[in-house]
Amino acid sequence: MTGGLDAFVAEDQAVLKTALATAPFITVDDTGARHQRRDAVTTRMGGDRFTVFRTGRSKSRRNFMSLLRAGSDAYVANEEALEFMRRAGLDSSICDRLRRHPCKIFSGEHAWLMHLAGLSVDIFDRNLVRTLTEGALWDAVRAQGLMHDTVVVSDAAGQFRVADHALCWVHTERLLHKLMPATARQEKAVETVRDRVRSFYRALKRWKMQPVPDAAGALAACFDKIFACAPASPTSTACWRVCIAAKLRCSGCRNGPRSRFTPTPRRTICAPASPSAKSPAAR
Repeated sequence: MTGGLDAFVAEDQAVLKTALATAPFITVDDTGARHQRRDAVTTRMGGDRFTVFRTGRSKSRRNFMSLLRAGSDAYVANEEALEFMRRAGLDSSICDRLRRHPCKIFSGEHAWLMHLAGLSVDIFDRNLVRTLTEGALWDAVRAQGLMHDTVVVSDAAGQFRVADHALCWVHTERLLHKLMPATARQEKAVETVRDRVRSFYRALKRWKMQPVPDAAGALAACFDKIFACAPASPTSTACWRVCIAAKLRCSGCRNGPRSRFTPTPRRTICAPASPSAKSPAAR
């Protein structure tokens, strides 16, 4: 069953590469999994037209960016990588050494690390190598024409903060279900917040299907009304704090240009999840 799979693997990689070049968004998540009698991590990436699964040993951002190369093992040190490294606060002298070197593309991690060592970079400095490697991986993704306008929708986990990033509504609402009201008044307050979030979600979905410029202001006002409500009890205080945290993460959803990927904590967009990923409460 595990033999003769070369054609299948090639097709699988081609599907992922095409999706990352054309999809307006991808939804991503990961989960623990056993593989070859060892603990591992399975990462799921999908959209309206595709779904792929990748199992590995790590759930780091470095691993996720490696997967976004769609089967390539290249590390690239062109301007895209250097810009990433500068934004990460990397020493300008290292960037200059990378820029002046004639070799820009390296096949495999070993070749990349040997290149860094040849430039007198301390390859045993894990934080330094992580920044350099993430920059080279991101440049390798972009060099293939991938992820130029694709939004990554996730649960806001750090490893998925790549390119334009969006926060899934399902994961935001899930926080509200963790609240345990102790009185009838508190239970009503929690349910009121949940109803408002669900109503806003449905209105946002309708606006997505039929965008009306004049409705954007009403949606913004509704957003502020939900996420700026004053607390009236310990439980509703918790609701309020959850909603304010969501509002801060979603501050980029209504105005301002979308910014490209930087290694610092990202401004995120609250995005509706795909139909298959919605919870019963959000349907």
